[in-house]
Amino acid sequence: MDKNLLIEQIEKLGIYELRSLARSMGVQSPTSKKREELISAIKDIQSGVLKPQFNNYGRPVKKLSSQDELLSKLIINGDKELEEKIKQQEDDDSEFIVFQQNFDSDDNPLNYNLISFKGIVRKTEKGSYYALNCLKLGVRTYVLIEESQIKKFNLIVGDLIEGSAYMHSSKAYAKLNNVQYINGEEKENNSYDLERELIIPNKDLDETLKQGRCKIDFVNGVDGSINYITTKSKEYALNNYKSIVLGLEISIETKLKLDRIENITEIVSLIEDEASFSYDKILDAINHANSMFYHNKNVVLFVLDAMSLYRVLDAVYKSNANSHNEQVKHTIRKLLGIAKSSNSASISNIVLFYDYQKNQYADECNDLLTITKS
Repeated sequence: MDKNLLIEQIEKLGIYELRSLARSMGVQSPTSKKREELISAIKDIQSGVLKPQFNNYGRPVKKLSSQDELLSKLIINGDKELEEKIKQQEDDDSEFIVFQQNFDSDDNPLNYNLISFKGIVRKTEKGSYYALNCLKLGVRTYVLIEESQIKKFNLIVGDLIEGSAYMHSSKAYAKLNNVQYINGEEKENNSYDLERELIIPNKDLDETLKQGRCKIDFVNGVDGSINYITTKSKEYALNNYKSIVLGLEISIETKLKLDRIENITEIVSLIEDEASFSYDKILDAINHANSMFYHNKNVVLFVLDAMSLYRVLDAVYKSNANSHNEQVKHTIRKLLGIAKSSNSASISNIVLFYDYQKNQYADECNDLLTITKS
């Protein structure tokens, strides 16, 4: 890697990024130095003119021999929430250089390390954007997305994006390079409308499910749910509806059967993740349905199945044996509450219960559905 390329990228960094980088390389008192002084000191340490000093912290000298090594410690926006998510996947306990400003990935000569990815856009409370790559089962890769790229590709939270990212070896994250498809369409066709007036159309989707409504259906086990979704998604596709499946506690076999259903747009599952990631996956389903809605698409969200949803959320929120935490009820109410319509698009929910689950939980879900409607 040409060392001049590294210097060129360093010269593009903001003052906070430079201070963080300078501190990690052993520059003395980086907060008291001006931008030009920081760049000069970094160059001198890199070339060996100056020796790094670490104020007796005992940290090893950070030799940045390539741009790849510089970016291998990148976390955007200093976002601790995202950093902790990624650190759960890291094999080592390495520190991260925190960049406070955007880093222009378009100029990074790392094309040799490109990977293909597919994931739903997420946003942390701090404001960082990322997607979880769902192309490979059992391999969790976070794809970091800069705010400038959100604007460049006209993305919103919940968009299902497919494209390329460059990944650092032995790391659990990558950085977005390019987007080819957004919600299954070429990026050039991407547009959305967040300013629409919600109304309830007169047109019925079928006999029991109106546009923008939610209902509960009982099915005969896993095979019954597969047959139900197959039949309904085909019917809805004929009426220009997209179908999304949220299936948390499903087996690999069930996932493969769902994958073979031609009319399903996306399947959001925990098949490649443990229960601790279930809340994020539920939000993925909610946000993706909303994204399709804002892109003027009609959407039906199948929840397979409601009891699994309760079990997973009870585990996440540590509910008592005989009751559900308020967070569990709030999450399910939020899931049911996305059903809505505009004059041009709608979201509908179908929550599936197995026929042997007609118990207090089904009644409770019905109660939450009634509260949501009101």
